[in-house]
Amino acid sequence: MGRRCRVSVAVERDDLPHQDGEAPRRFRWAGVSKGPLRPLALPHDTGRDHHADLLFASLATVPIHCGTLSDGRGIGALDAALGNGYGLLLWRRGDDHRDCAEFHAGAAELVRTAGTAANLLERVRLLRVAQDDPAHAWARGLAVLYDPPLGHSLF
Repeated sequence: MGRRCRVSVAVERDDLPHQDGEAPRRFRWAGVSKGPLRPLALPHDTGRDHHADLLFASLATVPIHCGTLSDGRGIGALDAALGNGYGLLLWRRGDDHRDCAEFHAGAAELVRTAGTAANLLERVRLLRVAQDDPAHAWARGLAVLYDPPLGHSLF
């Protein structure tokens, strides 16, 4: 009775609650609007289903995917994010994945230091202006999904 031990529970994706409707989107949008933002890497090379990671993440989480959305893994990551109410996420366009660790590190730092969704969008804009700067090479091909719930906007 006095012992403590770590318990892990494995669940199948079908056993997780399905997020339906606008409520999750409004809650998550409020989270990213207020901040502080938290990055969540969705690596493309693990074959992992990210549904549970996204479901249980903080409301201020911004998913980050290094990879094109044109393949099955990219579409799966996007579907999982949208299905869990995310209206703000970052990914990398293009098929060059040799430096995904660098991309995830740079994007995570960008998300953490931006603090809010509005600041993140402005910082992405500034990165695009400075895209030829070698210090920002990790950000080439950076794309943003910005899809606020009905009646919400940063502008």
